[in-house]
Amino acid sequence: MGNTSEIKLCDIYSNTEVDKVCDKIIEKFKSLQIPSIRLLTPEDPKNKNKYGGRYDTRRIKECLNEFCKSVKTQNNEQSGTWAVISDYDACEKGAFHKQNEWLFDFVFFTYNNGQDYTMRHLPIIMESEWRWYGNKNNDSDKNAKDEDPKDSKEKLYGGTKYSPVKFDFQKLLASNAKIKIMVFLLKKGHNLNDFCDTYFQKVINLYEEVDNKSKYIIIAYSKYSERRNEFQYKILEKSDDNDH
Repeated sequence: MGNTSEIKLCDIYSNTEVDKVCDKIIEKFKSLQIPSIRLLTPEDPKNKNKYGGRYDTRRIKECLNEFCKSVKTQNNEQSGTWAVISDYDACEKGAFHKQNEWLFDFVFFTYNNGQDYTMRHLPIIMESEWRWYGNKNNDSDKNAKDEDPKDSKEKLYGGTKYSPVKFDFQKLLASNAKIKIMVFLLKKGHNLNDFCDTYFQKVINLYEEVDNKSKYIIIAYSKYSERRNEFQYKILEKSDDNDH
């Protein structure tokens, strides 16, 4: 990777360097001030989500935007991001960050110098979902009073459990981006490694179109778990173990 403080676009597409890039993304997330990521109640005037109870992801998107802005592209390429970052002061009126969504919650892309609509690379994408239950007609997973952390992994993480998270993760599968990031809220008493074993790794292996060189960074915010107020991380990729 050369200069340890510099990341080049080619590093993301290098099989020998991409793991280091993932580590740097994780380090960037670790720098977040967790208290600034707070629960927004349905009554909170800043909460624009009709479901209520979601976390403000502004700082998460800002954090990734800052990382992507530091990536060095080739001389004939420009780069930018698409993401809705409310009240984001550093969007520079469209010079780099586009205050809108395109396909995913966050997209880092490159295009030909001075030529609009000439996309060349889509190296990093992200989805974030802070609900673990579906709509009011399908909210059997809304409350975990009937759960015991000692239950089987399939009961805790399988089936329709975490359905909004799983719905969004399938979007990531459909992209050929090199680095795909999933951010979500982990329930009290739940374990990220078990969730990855039960769902994330399983569907990565099952999806036949997935690029086996893509990296998946699974990031769980564990405010209500035994590891309070911090992110947990797991990096996954497609493996040949379809029984995972």
